Amino acid sequence: MTTDFVVTMTRDGRHWTQARTGKPSQQLASRRVLEKFEVERRYWETRGIDWGIVTELNIPAVMVRNIDLFRVYRRIDDRGLLSSDIACIAAFMSAKLRNLPQPLSIVASQCDEILGYPPGGSLVVAYHFIATREWQINFNHPFNPNKIFILQERKACDAAVH
Repeated sequence: MTTDFVVTMTRDGRHWTQARTGKPSQQLASRRVLEKFEVERRYWETRGIDWGIVTELNIPAVMVRNIDLFRVYRRIDDRGLLSSDIACIAAFMSAKLRNLPQPLSIVASQCDEILGYPPGGSLVVAYHFIATREWQINFNHPFNPNKIFILQERKACDAAVH
């Protein structure tokens, strides 16, 4: 029995925590699943933390697809890139995208070619920056690396909150 997400949020100096468990909606009819949920609910209630169940019916399909795309890029330390490579790629792509919004796939290809990285290496770094929220996207809109990408970097004050 586990809770899938425990999120601590801060707004206007106020902190609060929410715990969420994800399950396919079809499984909510199972008596055993509901019994486990009740144990979990009571656990969080004793700690004064808001707990709830999230199903695919609560999350827009576009958001689910985007999260699914980027979640595997949260960690890229197994991809053979040094931290200096990541910094170099990020600096190159950030500069290009700040000057002229264009498709992320084009900028990543240019970066690979000019800096000598294997094809796709720079796109991995870009996806990592999106997955870790260094670069912001609207997860409610379908992501397409071949469409114009407007770089929105995390603000310094946002970095302290995450």
